[in-house]
Amino acid sequence: MKNYLLHYNQKILKIIKDVGRIADEQNIKAYLVGGSVRDILLKRKNLDVDIVVEGDAIVFAKEIEQKKQVSFVYHQKFGTASGGLWEGISLDLASARKERYASSGALPTVQRGMLKEDLFRRDFTINAMAIGINRENFGTLIDLWGGGEDLKNKKIRVLHSKSFEDDPTRILRAIRFEQRFGFKIERQTYALLKEALRNQYPLRVKPPRYFNEFKKILQEDNPVKGLERLKQIHAIDFLKEEEGQKISLSVMRRIFDNKKWIQKNTASIWLIYFMSLVFQANHWTHKILADKFQFKKEEKMSMMQLAQWKEIYRQL
Repeated sequence: MKNYLLHYNQKILKIIKDVGRIADEQNIKAYLVGGSVRDILLKRKNLDVDIVVEGDAIVFAKEIEQKKQVSFVYHQKFGTASGGLWEGISLDLASARKERYASSGALPTVQRGMLKEDLFRRDFTINAMAIGINRENFGTLIDLWGGGEDLKNKKIRVLHSKSFEDDPTRILRAIRFEQRFGFKIERQTYALLKEALRNQYPLRVKPPRYFNEFKKILQEDNPVKGLERLKQIHAIDFLKEEEGQKISLSVMRRIFDNKKWIQKNTASIWLIYFMSLVFQANHWTHKILADKFQFKKEEKMSMMQLAQWKEIYRQL
C-alpha cells in the first residue's frame, strides 16, 4: 500500500511521527486531514498540520504539552486545540465530530463522532480526505468520497446537496479554491451554488463571519481572479449598502500591479484591496461597512480616511 508521507517535508514528518507515536501510547486513532492532505496530493507546500483524533482532542493535546514544548489554545465547545507551535510548525488538533445545522447560516451543533462522519461534514471532496499517522496505518490515504479523483480532474465538488444551505460561506471558499488551483466548480455543485445565491443564503450568516471568509480571498496571491469570478456570478453584492453603489475592480487591478511596492509599505494589503473596491461609495457607507464587518480600530480609521485618498487611488 502506498505511503503518502514517504517524501513529505522532513521537519513536518518528524512532528507527525511524534504525534502518531503519542497517539499509539494513548491508544488513540489519529489522522492528518483536510488541506494538509490535499496539498500533499497536489505536491504543494503547506506548513500547517491538522490532526483529527477519534477521541478527546483536548486530553490528547494536554498529553502532547507534557511531552513536548508546545502550548495550545483550547475550544471546549468544538473539542479542538489550536495554535500549537512545534518547532515553528502550526499544529491544530480536533476531536472527530459530526455536525447538525439548526438553520441555514447558523453555527453547527457539534457532537463527537468517528472519522467518516468528520470527513463528511467538510466543504468539498478535495478537503475530505485523511492520512493515517498511527504505526499500523502510517501514510495510508483514506478517501471515501472521491476527493483524489476530483483533484486529478481539477474539480470542486460538495459532498451533499445542502452544503451551501448549511454553510453559505462555502460559496466564497468554492471560488477561492477554484481560482487558487485553476480548478472548475463541478456542474451540479455550481447549480447548487447559484441556487444558494438566488435564495440569498449569504444574508443568513452574521456579516463579520461572512466577511472573514471574503477576507481570505483578498489575502490570496492573486485576489483579482477570485473577485472577478465573484462579480461574474453576482456574489459580491453583499458589499453594497447604498442604492446605485458600484463595486469596481479597475482600481484594484492597478493596485495589484503595484503589489510589491505596496507590500513593502503596509502589512494590511488586504485592507488596501478592500478599500479600492468601495472607494466610490460615500463616507457614510464606508462607516457602515466598517461597523458591519467589525473592523479593528485602526482599520476603521483607514476607512474613515478613504475619502481623502480617492485622488491618490485614481493616480495609482
